[in-house]
Amino acid sequence: MNQDYNNGNNNQNQPNISNGNNYNQNNMNMNSGDNVYFNSNINNNINNNINNNINSNSNNMYPTSIFPNTSYQQDNYSNYNQNYNQNYNQNYNHMSTINPNIFPPKSSNIKAVIIIIIIFLGIIGALILLTRQEEKDTKKEKEKNEETEVEDLNTSINKNVVNCTFDGNLIPGAEYTNGEYTYRYKQQVKYGTVFDENIEWEYFDEDGWGVVHNNRESDKVVTTKLCTYINGKPLVSMNNMFYGSLAKGIDTSSFNTKNVIRMDSSFAVMINIENLDLSTFDTSNVKTMYFMFSNCYAKNINVSSFDTSRVEEMAGMFGSTNTTTLDISNFDTTNVSYCGMMFSGAKASTVYVKNQKQLNYFNECSSNPDTLKFTIKK
Repeated sequence: MNQDYNNGNNNQNQPNISNGNNYNQNNMNMNSGDNVYFNSNINNNINNNINNNINSNSNNMYPTSIFPNTSYQQDNYSNYNQNYNQNYNQNYNHMSTINPNIFPPKSSNIKAVIIIIIIFLGIIGALILLTRQEEKDTKKEKEKNEETEVEDLNTSINKNVVNCTFDGNLIPGAEYTNGEYTYRYKQQVKYGTVFDENIEWEYFDEDGWGVVHNNRESDKVVTTKLCTYINGKPLVSMNNMFYGSLAKGIDTSSFNTKNVIRMDSSFAVMINIENLDLSTFDTSNVKTMYFMFSNCYAKNINVSSFDTSRVEEMAGMFGSTNTTTLDISNFDTTNVSYCGMMFSGAKASTVYVKNQKQLNYFNECSSNPDTLKFTIKK
């Protein structure tokens, strides 16, 4: 009885597609106007064949009343799955040969998808490479511009560096003369002694040089270049440098003052000077400016670019000056502790300041002439 049942079941599992084959053969010559009908019937044919096999297998899949053995049910279920997949693939592949546009082979679909993915990845890769190349070009251009800026800055800074050489022993008080300037190592001119026959010098702690104009009786324009370094040691003090000088002018084009710490009375009591353009001065390290321009008769004093962020003393800085206009709007008085008599006796009628806070500061810390007016620079 088991053998008869298995034979019957195997016969029922054979794919029944004869009707589909006849129909397909009869409709091979359909024109394009019948595509809708054609498609519908092909789909129905596949579904009917599959459903017939499903029904025939489902009726015999679990004959529990005859074969209560569970292992048989599992084996028969596996046969059902295998036959179902075989019938579906046979029908699909057969229909693909009739009209590939309606039923394209599965392998063709996979190949097309793979090709599309490869093309897409290629485009993405190309875009990434282009983007990276643009970033590299931009970075190189930026680095080139930065290098150019640094070179320009170094050229600008170094063009005014004057290196001088002293042949003697470099000890405190060592004296070096170059043209119209006399220097002393670790010393500066003592205030109030510049008119004496023998100028007095005083020591300071910094490791550098002090300087003085050694031809004060001459009214000629001073043209000697100022040493920035002497034997590698910087110029750090300009105290009383031109105090009482009769020079009508000073060529400051060679002045590099980036290392200077003291400028007390450096241009004081210059009665013949006509113009003082100090716009190229680097005063970022200067700490004291006591009486810097006191009794200076120059009609114009340009200090508009002064950096006074480290300055602590400004007492009497512009006292009794002859200039009528001053621009100190760039001044930073954050660290200034004393500015008494800063404009005492000054002939200036207009002094430009940065803001209201600075205006109030100068009004409170110095005795100013009635004619002097502070104006906020716009």
